[in-house]
Amino acid sequence: MLVSCLVCGKPTTTTHMGMDVCRACTVFYQRHRGARDRLQCFSECGDRPCIDRQKGVFACRKCRLDRFEAVMRAGEEPAHQSVDGSAGEAFGRMMQQLMWEIIPCTYRCMNEGTRILVAGLFDFASAVFPDFQKLPSDDKWLLIRNYQQIFHCIDGELRALQRFGQESFFTFGSYTTFLSGEFAEKYFIDCPDQSNLATAANTLRECIDENVPAVQKQIYQIDPSEEEFLAMIGLALWSVENVEPDDQLLAIASRNRNQILAELTAHYGRTISNEQGTARLGVVLCLLQEFRRVDLNLKSEYEIYRILNVFDDDTFMYRLQAHRAPEVS
Repeated sequence: MLVSCLVCGKPTTTTHMGMDVCRACTVFYQRHRGARDRLQCFSECGDRPCIDRQKGVFACRKCRLDRFEAVMRAGEEPAHQSVDGSAGEAFGRMMQQLMWEIIPCTYRCMNEGTRILVAGLFDFASAVFPDFQKLPSDDKWLLIRNYQQIFHCIDGELRALQRFGQESFFTFGSYTTFLSGEFAEKYFIDCPDQSNLATAANTLRECIDENVPAVQKQIYQIDPSEEEFLAMIGLALWSVENVEPDDQLLAIASRNRNQILAELTAHYGRTISNEQGTARLGVVLCLLQEFRRVDLNLKSEYEIYRILNVFDDDTFMYRLQAHRAPEVS
């Protein structure tokens, strides 16, 4: 039976240590329970809260460990000791307070996360599009370099809206870390050169304020379906407006875009109507164009970070957008 982990809230089919807790949280507890003295609550390191329960953001390991032990203590209490006489309801109230652990993103997290993303995108494109498998290596890199940032924007903003809500102005820096203006200084804490950290943090904060609210508002209004989301990420892969493909790659890209649009149009014909589908398609393409705008803005941001030396020539994210094919390990 599928249940929710009482520590992180993620679904799990098995119990550990006699409780409804997932394997990841159990392993986390076993690894860190003897290191409590070395763990420090994030809120004790400054004026930032370590837990934002409304947004579901956790910034320190110590609170996750405390939460695990609180679940253990609650499980040991007899049912008649709960306020309303029901241990199950006590667990229910606890679950309303427990959120997934999502920590602030840093330069290193995002840089390494981008390596993983790029490797995954090569596998994704090869598995979904036979034409991609047949392309020469240089053309594959051309597409993925052009694709990885906009894919990250589409995926990250949709997940951020679902995870944090419309008014959060949070976005995902990597798959499990978040970015926000209030944590801009923390992002550069492990960058190559911190001499211009304050200027870089202000630049990042302005970028988030300029782009995240606008795109999240549009996503919220359009509310794309799963089929529309898949169509957008497929169209983005084969969008070659910002690169210089040869005639053969241009023809392949056009063929695949047309096929995706035809399949989405057919889906609209089955689920709504052709007339409504035409209008809906226009809305989805406008949303995709908004993601392209953000993608172009981020490319400009990366150049600024390079000038400020918080990025260097070995920064994987920068090398991608500078059209240098790095090694993916």
